[in-house]
Amino acid sequence: MIYFIRKIFPVFFLLLSILILFYTYYRSEIIWQGNNRNNFLIYYIISIIFICLSLISFNKKIKDYLIILFLTLGFCFYGFEIYLIQNDSDRDKYIEYKKNLSFYKNVAVKFSPFKSIKSNAEFLPLSGISNSKTVNCNENGYYMIYDSDRYGFNNPDYEWDNVDVEYILIGDSFTHGSCVNRPNDISSVLRNLSKKPVINLGYGANGPLLTYASLREFFKKNTNKILWLYYEGNDLDGLKFELKNNLLLKYINNESFSQNLKNNQDLTNSILRKKIKYSLDKYTLKNQIIRFVTLVNSRTFIKSNLKNNIILKQERDYESFKKIFELKRYYAEKNNSKLYFIYLPTFERYLENYDNTDYEMIKNIVSKSNVPFIDIHKEVFLKEKNPLSLFPSKSGGHYTVQGYKKIAEAIYMLTN
Repeated sequence: MIYFIRKIFPVFFLLLSILILFYTYYRSEIIWQGNNRNNFLIYYIISIIFICLSLISFNKKIKDYLIILFLTLGFCFYGFEIYLIQNDSDRDKYIEYKKNLSFYKNVAVKFSPFKSIKSNAEFLPLSGISNSKTVNCNENGYYMIYDSDRYGFNNPDYEWDNVDVEYILIGDSFTHGSCVNRPNDISSVLRNLSKKPVINLGYGANGPLLTYASLREFFKKNTNKILWLYYEGNDLDGLKFELKNNLLLKYINNESFSQNLKNNQDLTNSILRKKIKYSLDKYTLKNQIIRFVTLVNSRTFIKSNLKNNIILKQERDYESFKKIFELKRYYAEKNNSKLYFIYLPTFERYLENYDNTDYEMIKNIVSKSNVPFIDIHKEVFLKEKNPLSLFPSKSGGHYTVQGYKKIAEAIYMLTN
């Protein structure tokens, strides 16, 4: 067996390297028509390095070293791939989704607007699929499953029938209510405390610009207070990607621009169902085998972490944040609503050596306006003996039921 491997290795390695090069070219130039070359550059480089290594592998001594090297790397990469598959929360969500299909007619999986902004399409959904049993995350030992409203948000649908609204919430997954069920999310607690209508426009991964676009599209007249729940963990990071979307930029540059999303929910539903189907198709047995062989999870993990590290090293775009903040403030004033800025802390804040630069910069921008700055870090978490107890299993993720409850109570007290 070892003799056979040593004999065929150089030829096999060379053919595999050439195959990778041609497949990369096929994906880059034929499938993507050259419009996505930057994403394929790393594969061009790898294939060329492999071709060079395969050519020198015909030397017997070098061949043995290369065989040992690639067997070791293969063992490590496929071991890591198995680990990622076993810890894939989306796969578990797919299983939960399939389970609910047998009980309910309309079932959906949460699909964030942020996942669509890279496409630069002419139509961008800013909510989820409407009137559906929607499956989201599991961090507390159960799945967040909620009935979406007529526009695909996490609200009782009757809230849209009210003439007057006390609160409209905008923000990301923490505003959305991940990963707890109603009535334990912030908007539901506020609804119970105020005994007044509350509309939640939050959605996972929404940054400052997506929340502004959502406010513009789904704002309801006669709203008393607008709560912008800003999450310090990644909202500024998300803004960098949002500003690259041509359609989202129209919300900044054109005060009257609208996609008329309230009247285009059927189109939103259609687009999202296709995206969800495409996303979930990867969990069929055939695709899972292909993904395993091609190390899709490992490659995605490496690319994602490299991209995140690059983003973290980039200078923060506080000017764009300030501009969007002012647009929201102006929009609230124009509609006779009062804007509140709610600063939500991240898990990492309660670990050692947390960099407080973003906090100081954001607070400075907001404090120069007449918009109240509600610091949940000080109002809630610092009052706890152990702030980490308000996170699931005292680890990263979203807040616990108790965490959401205490945040909502603080917001209610400070906005009344």
